[in-house]
Amino acid sequence: MKRCMYCGHENEDSAENCVMCGNRLLDVSADETAPLEEIPDDDSLGDDDIPDVTPDISLPLDDGSSETAGSDVGRGETVAAQQQLGETGAAEEFGGQDYGYEAQAGGQQEYGGQAYGYDETRDADREEDYDEEDGDYYGGGQLQTKSRKMVKSILFFLPVLAYTASFAAYILFVVLGNARVNLTTFANTVTYRFGSNMITDAINYGVKWVMGQNEWIVNGVMLAAAVPMIFIMLGLWMAFFNTSSRREYNSTAGLTMVRVIEILKFIVSCLLLTGLIALAVVYVVTAGAAAETMSLIVGVIALLAAILFAVLAIMYYLQLIFSIKLVRENVRSGNDIGYIPGFLIFVGIICCAFTVLLMLPMAPDDYIGLAYRGATAAWFLLISLWAVIYRVVVKVK
Repeated sequence: MKRCMYCGHENEDSAENCVMCGNRLLDVSADETAPLEEIPDDDSLGDDDIPDVTPDISLPLDDGSSETAGSDVGRGETVAAQQQLGETGAAEEFGGQDYGYEAQAGGQQEYGGQAYGYDETRDADREEDYDEEDGDYYGGGQLQTKSRKMVKSILFFLPVLAYTASFAAYILFVVLGNARVNLTTFANTVTYRFGSNMITDAINYGVKWVMGQNEWIVNGVMLAAAVPMIFIMLGLWMAFFNTSSRREYNSTAGLTMVRVIEILKFIVSCLLLTGLIALAVVYVVTAGAAAETMSLIVGVIALLAAILFAVLAIMYYLQLIFSIKLVRENVRSGNDIGYIPGFLIFVGIICCAFTVLLMLPMAPDDYIGLAYRGATAAWFLLISLWAVIYRVVVKVK
């Protein structure tokens, strides 16, 4: 007979599993197995019959002078455990089941460092950036506040208004046909004042070629040139209305729009300048092959002038794009990334003077053309003055 080791049931010798519990039987005979010990009922045992199995353990008293308590903590223990075991009275506080608010506050402080992604100096920075006059928090401090006030000021409103007037006058200037008439008047006046030479002959040839084209095509090309002006005008007005020194967040979508348009204009200008330089090179090579000394000299001078003009134009666009980014960063976050270049301001004044010179050969009764040129000159002058004041006022002291 095989006795089951789990339930004690005796099974046949040929059985492999217990018929009672289903467990596998071992090859142990019923006589060799130890008999099951009967456990008496709880009621039959008295208090005196229960053996005392609690070991007698004597714990040494901690009088605070033991050095092993502090030395055992240090390998594999946390900083909180070292502080708890090292501080006086920690055994009484935690051994006596005292888990009050003070103990929880100490544990929370362990996770307040920068290693857990929390910067404790952020609140201190915000207190330093608090503007008492406006009663608001500013991320960039006084630099951001000054920049926002400059964009929201009347000094910025006037050039934006002048640019809008220039755009409206240009649309009327093209649609009413004054632009085509102005081209002929300009060519005749320049020829009358400076006589017939290579430059005036080139101007007259270009004007005659344009006037020989279809009027609708010429007007369409001129109106297409005004498309960037629309986005620049909208971007300037968005920058003016969305900027406020009393709000913590200011949208800079308008300045971003203006910057994108200027980048596109820079790319187109680079392509046109490349074509201009290529034409000058072809002219010089042709004059050299024909052994015409005077034509070769004129071609070399024209090539150098084209290269110089291309370099100045590239510098202008790069500094203009950077200046827009500068104002946008000052307004949005108060980051100090530089200042408006003086070359850009100088070019703005030169453009103002050149626009005024273009008004001289115009017909006195061309009021729309004069309004367009005058508004454009005012735009260059006012935005240059604003840039000068911005450079002086908006800076880190």
